Amino acid sequence: MMVVGFIAGPLTQNSFNPMQSLIVGVVFGILFAAIMPTITAHSRKDQTKFSKLK
Repeated sequence: MMVVGFIAGPLTQNSFNPMQSLIVGVVFGILFAAIMPTITAHSRKDQTKFSKLK
């Protein structure tokens, strides 16, 4: 997020604020960590050799 903040700052005509980039990165990281397990928990069961339990 630091690189994104460094690049986006001049594009939006704002100055680069490392603390703001860190806060946004932490918020997105927490949201991603909360949502990702629910997305990956629903897997498709079919008759391929990869879906059979060993």
